[in-house]
Amino acid sequence: MCYSWWRNTGLAQELRFARDQSLKWHVWSMTSLPNPKFSQHRLALTKVIAFVYLIDDIFDLNGSLDELRLFTDAINKWEVSAVDSLPSYMRICNDALYKTTNEIAEMIFMEHGWNPINILKKSTHLNVLLGGGVMDSAESYPKLISSPATILRMWDDLGSAKDEKQEGFDASYLECFMKENPQCSVESAREHVMQMICKAWEELNKESLSSSSFSQDFVTACLNTARMVKLMYSYNEEHKLPMLEEYVTLLLFKGPNLKA
Repeated sequence: MCYSWWRNTGLAQELRFARDQSLKWHVWSMTSLPNPKFSQHRLALTKVIAFVYLIDDIFDLNGSLDELRLFTDAINKWEVSAVDSLPSYMRICNDALYKTTNEIAEMIFMEHGWNPINILKKSTHLNVLLGGGVMDSAESYPKLISSPATILRMWDDLGSAKDEKQEGFDASYLECFMKENPQCSVESAREHVMQMICKAWEELNKESLSSSSFSQDFVTACLNTARMVKLMYSYNEEHKLPMLEEYVTLLLFKGPNLKA
């Protein structure tokens, strides 16, 4: 169903430079929300994840600075008419984002009785999908949210260059750290990043075991998202993800050994 949505939006045809990795998008949501009752939520989350990948590629691979400024302004205005000056592929992406976000807002309204569109335009989708609210600002995000984000960002810096072919255009903490510390070797810089990942995991584990205003479903989703990160960014020399491929096989085709 979500794959049909992806094809019907026209994004695959218009954004040929972007990653077409619908299986990866599905795996993120299947792992984050494994409970069977969240079938529709997984579909919605997969669409959100698809836009994260697509917009990331627009910024890192294709858009000019002037185009990106107009694109950002159009999204911030959240008006379909604001895209008239954008190139075709950006208009199609913005239209699909606008329509999909409103559909997700309607889904949440039908289930929970409130319209979260003002939140969905700018902030945390997963918590809202599960019936929760959102923090007032990024500065107030608890470690339950910021720690998985740190883990993902740091692993992305360690592995995404093999996937995205960004040729140095993507912002990277690893590269910034090495520029600020020219005496540091690549191996030492990567070790520094790994230490940051370990610290984020410590904070996430502590937060997940503490009392929280968040639902247990959301706590589990944050943990599962962080657990998936290494699988998503552990590329081999052939630019493949053998750990992820093995995980997908176990998840979808082999299943648990009930005789064990």
